[in-house]
Amino acid sequence: MEVTNTNFSDMLPQIQNAINKCTFMAIDCEFTGLNITRNINALDTPQEYYQKVRRNCREFLIIQYGLCTFKYDAKNNVFKKDDFNFYIFRRPVNRNIPDQRFLCQASSIHFLVSESFDFNKLFKEGIPYLNEEESEAYKAAVEESYKRRSDLIQSQQDTTNESIPIPDNAKAFIEDVIEQLEEFIKSGNDELQLPRCNAFYRRLIYQTKTEKFADKICLETRQMNKDRILFATKFKSKENEEESERKKYNEQLKELEDFVGFSKLIKMIINARKLVVGHNMCLDLLHTIDKFLMPLPEDYFDFKGMAHDLFPK
Repeated sequence: MEVTNTNFSDMLPQIQNAINKCTFMAIDCEFTGLNITRNINALDTPQEYYQKVRRNCREFLIIQYGLCTFKYDAKNNVFKKDDFNFYIFRRPVNRNIPDQRFLCQASSIHFLVSESFDFNKLFKEGIPYLNEEESEAYKAAVEESYKRRSDLIQSQQDTTNESIPIPDNAKAFIEDVIEQLEEFIKSGNDELQLPRCNAFYRRLIYQTKTEKFADKICLETRQMNKDRILFATKFKSKENEEESERKKYNEQLKELEDFVGFSKLIKMIINARKLVVGHNMCLDLLHTIDKFLMPLPEDYFDFKGMAHDLFPK
């Protein structure tokens, strides 16, 4: 069964059920490439082999993940299977998670094309993912932002704080913003998008709002593509602003869940503690850990212990 970002959330309960009920499962991955250089040979020690493959894992992506669960039917003495084929592609997140760069190997891409791999579906509907380190960094940034905005709401009525002097090179910009806000207050519009600016200018705008428009407008910073943009809305009570911030916070946590994406399925496989098999599976295992769980350790023996803990069978 084909699974993309369009139906991934709806399919998760069915996939979870198949994993929980299976006797064992098999995995198989397709990559954007295999080797940066052809330097792997049969005489490599396990440590040397690991270092070479680890480097390759950091440069190439998993773009398709196959999962097949097998359940033994004792009555008929057969194994029954459920198979799932996932298109996987990293989605750009925000400044807290770097935009991913990766390599493609011509021979690997040619092979996928010859097997009718749908690259349009991959790039348009691929399931996103974050590893644990990335998701924790994202969540910490969301919580820090929520706390900062909440503190700002609490202090908006306090005009005793010392103001930041507006530098000469910022005065024209702030005066233009003041004019826009005055026109917005007179208009029947519900919100106003303010000009794009850096964090210091946004701080000056918040300060100006508190000094001149404290009981008339509210300000909100929104993420648009890779930029943080200020929006002005008509005045709300402090309680309404707090509720709006809580709603935004919950929406960002939900967005984080969406970004974690395919990593949730890998954790289902790990938590099931079932036998996992595959063909030439070392590469699949290294990529699975690196992409969806945590960066691969430098030391081979650390990796070996980690792999046994995650996939004991």
